[in-house]
Amino acid sequence: MKQQIHLPLALTGAENVRELGGYRTTDGKTIRTHRLLRGTAQDSLTDEDRAFLYDYGVRCIIDLRSSYEVKEKPSRMEGYKDVAYYNVPMLDEINSKTPEEMKKGMPSSIFEIYKGLILDERAGFKRVLDIISDHPTGCILFNCAAGKDRTGLTAMLLLSIAGVDEETIVDDYVASERFLPEFIKRRKAEMEALELEWEESFFGTAPENMEQTLALIKQELGTVHDYLLQIGIERAQIDKIRRSLWES
Repeated sequence: MKQQIHLPLALTGAENVRELGGYRTTDGKTIRTHRLLRGTAQDSLTDEDRAFLYDYGVRCIIDLRSSYEVKEKPSRMEGYKDVAYYNVPMLDEINSKTPEEMKKGMPSSIFEIYKGLILDERAGFKRVLDIISDHPTGCILFNCAAGKDRTGLTAMLLLSIAGVDEETIVDDYVASERFLPEFIKRRKAEMEALELEWEESFFGTAPENMEQTLALIKQELGTVHDYLLQIGIERAQIDKIRRSLWES
């Protein structure tokens, strides 16, 4: 049975900021709301947006953008009240390239980027899960720029830890494309201004991107649980995170 995808929160300065709460697990549990939010960058949040997120319960931000992206467009949640802010840079190599370098060395597909993240950013994903383990209460918002790629893989790992089925994980990933029309329009304009030509698929969230990623983990690493153990997450830590995500 298809599970309901939450609509994005009503924010002026960020798109695709939405709940992972409410999803049911394969063993009958439910992820609690006001625990995990996934989303886009927070560099354009209004003061009202920041107050809304704080009132919503957000007390921890995990920013997955590269060092270059964070420097160019700092998060407006960093230093806000008592919200803990962490930058776990991913895709530093790609985002620090000049337009000329990008023309010569862009990956052939979104899946190639995901494959590189899964295999080469193990320390980054471990850091993300360490942070979540260290914040067992309160609402955690994790984001990248578009809230669909680095964020999508992080959501996949967390939903897998919680015990959500793969169909729902793929559906949650796919939903981002329809919530990002303005972001995609801006990103295409930026690429055109730099005279960069990206395949249309780079802007979307086709289901095969996540399906291939899940298949990659199974073929090369075993289950997602096995992957987590291989990157250094302890079994007890996985259990702690899982329990912190479930409704009591």
